[in-house]
Amino acid sequence: MPAERPGVASPALPVVVRALVDAALALVRQSSSGPVALARLRGVVDLEAIPPRWRSRVGRELETAVEATGEPLAFGRVERELHSAWGERPDRVLDALEPKPLAVTATAQVHRGELDGRAVAVKVRRPGLDGAVRSDLGLMDALGPPLGRVFGSLDVGALLREARERVLDDLDLEHAGATQQRLARASRRLDGVTVPAVVSDLSAPGVLVCDLLDGPTLASRPPDDPGAVARALIAFTLGAPRAVALAPADPRAENVVLLGDGIGLLGVGAARAVDRARAERGLEALGALRASDRAGFVAAVQGLALLPAEAAGDAYDLLDELIGDILRGPVRFDAVAVSDLIDRALAAVARALPLTERLTAEPADLWPLRMLVQLAALLGRLGATEDFCALALAAGRDGWA
Repeated sequence: MPAERPGVASPALPVVVRALVDAALALVRQSSSGPVALARLRGVVDLEAIPPRWRSRVGRELETAVEATGEPLAFGRVERELHSAWGERPDRVLDALEPKPLAVTATAQVHRGELDGRAVAVKVRRPGLDGAVRSDLGLMDALGPPLGRVFGSLDVGALLREARERVLDDLDLEHAGATQQRLARASRRLDGVTVPAVVSDLSAPGVLVCDLLDGPTLASRPPDDPGAVARALIAFTLGAPRAVALAPADPRAENVVLLGDGIGLLGVGAARAVDRARAERGLEALGALRASDRAGFVAAVQGLALLPAEAAGDAYDLLDELIGDILRGPVRFDAVAVSDLIDRALAAVARALPLTERLTAEPADLWPLRMLVQLAALLGRLGATEDFCALALAAGRDGWA
């Protein structure tokens, strides 16, 4: 597939979809935390995977957001936040805390510390961020009408409530720490993947302390063995619903640490509980799609109560056309492949609308869907050649056995 296709015109989006996109963009621009959301998106989006006609504009928007939200916190402010969370000065809790941050993001700042002779990462949420986001979440109601016109059979109010709850969970570092600790314990049996243990006694809504993983991240350099990293990411992310009934919803390059014996994963506390039986039915649909089993796909989709039979058959035909080549055997999945997939998906939006109007997905499916989209974007950065669908089916079936 060629990297550039200058003759390809941008597909025209249907009016109802354009209205939804415009409403989402207006929400980002009107909210005080909108730049934070865009800056976080920069950690997910690989600009090389954006179709060339939009790449420069998207890049400018995301980089502007990163610059606007990336000012480091003064070390004195970090110390005050830790004092407030722990009830005493940080130097009385930790053996050491380095003033220079290891990482500065739109939502938090991370410092290297020492505790009882071991290196730890001390993550501090940006002061006032939770309040700003809470205030802005009310603006999401503006998305209700345009969402309803695209997804006519969905309970849009329930979907927006789900999104608000999950966003607040992601900001609560105490909640995230408890989830990370659960995943850290369970994933010990998964070779090649390390999730840092959390110091639960030092957790607070605005603070997370965990073991420090030393090494470059996937955002800073490519791995020596992209295939091994891809296999480990799929095994962990898609095996988690089976292993611990959780969907780690935020895989991103900056959270993948390249270790000598595998990968380390940060940020896994952004996860949602899932129904194992529903996850298994989703695997049945994927397996049927891979096997060119239209009837099996329709049965699985009806079992999920997503679409009626006729619409499920139409969904099979559309998905088979869009991603059938990716699902059936080893393929090279890189930025060019992702860009091509985006183009094909946009060209099919008008054909998909009759299906989205009849879709009856559960609100609880929202964060697992986020997980799948971000995982695909992350795998696209690697440029590995694997049978990705076979790996996904095996991970979902076996968990971390």
